[in-house]
Amino acid sequence: PDTISTDLHSGNVDGAARDLPWVMTKLYHLGMTLPDIIKAVTQTPATAIGYDDTIGVLDVGREADITVLEVTDGKEVAEDAVGNKRTLQKMIQPKIVWRNGIMKKIM
Repeated sequence: PDTISTDLHSGNVDGAARDLPWVMTKLYHLGMTLPDIIKAVTQTPATAIGYDDTIGVLDVGREADITVLEVTDGKEVAEDAVGNKRTLQKMIQPKIVWRNGIMKKIM
């Protein structure tokens, strides 16, 4: 995919689209590279909505919302929207977040 989002709504918050790192993890499991995943949640969506001149990449004069991610070993079963299951071996997890220059807690 060119862009990645959660399509999160009340019907899937505890399932297929739990949060963005979960969706990123599932695509990583399916063979998408980490650089392609990062681009699909940052630069490409910013371009798609016409904000590529202010967000989507780290550069001088742009807003710098930053999430530090870590790929960790794990074992968790992921289920898609129709009930197919796969066991994930690597998880993409947020470690630190800055929003508008302020560090935020990770729940």
